[in-house]
Amino acid sequence: MQRFLAIFPPDDGLEPMELSIRRWHEKLDRQGLKWVPSHKLHLTLLFLGGSETSDWTSVEAICSETKPFRLSMSKLGCFPDFRRPGVLWWGVDADQPELLADLHLKFADALDAELDDPYVPHVTLARMRPASRPFGMVLSNYFPIAKYEEAAWMVHEICLVETQLDNSYKIIHRFPLGR
Repeated sequence: MQRFLAIFPPDDGLEPMELSIRRWHEKLDRQGLKWVPSHKLHLTLLFLGGSETSDWTSVEAICSETKPFRLSMSKLGCFPDFRRPGVLWWGVDADQPELLADLHLKFADALDAELDDPYVPHVTLARMRPASRPFGMVLSNYFPIAKYEEAAWMVHEICLVETQLDNSYKIIHRFPLGR
């Protein structure tokens, strides 16, 4: 089973996200997108794969040293790029610009996790088979003008999550942030 450290939006942060996503469904739904259900929307801070780590004291320490912070949704994008989009995402900014990247690196260092790609804080919205260049052009033209609700919230905890065999998420542990 796969594990990851994540931040889930509270209900008051999720509601404006859902409104925006519904609007995008109407514009983009005919493109074979598989939308992420709203209860699974999250920001991954660190993917751990099949890690069997059972000592989370370093994660607890990092969290206790981190004060609660504000997240807000920003620009839309896709991976790997607009030429062959496979994942649609909504970027995330923290009120302290480098905080998310710093937490990503601290957790990776503490848990001896391998880092492959540059960290791009985001919430995955939809997946698809790598799409054609024409659809990538549609996205690259639509994303800059896409309307979305202001979605922001305070983060008070980091969750250790495990993907279950049925592809659901189970929160294994909640690490409260310092006060």
